[in-house]
Amino acid sequence: MDQFNRFQITEELEEVFDILVYWAAHLKNPSWTQLSYMVLEIHSIAAMSAEVE
Repeated sequence: MDQFNRFQITEELEEVFDILVYWAAHLKNPSWTQLSYMVLEIHSIAAMSAEVE
């Protein structure tokens, strides 16, 4: 995997985690649907990074 792709994937993962942190800090009762969607998004990005390597 070249350095540019590695940087892009890392940046995307950080963005997803930033959103999760925002939800945890600002939403008192986020729906399970919203949270499960975010978890699936994290898994799909992680899977993409594994495939690229």
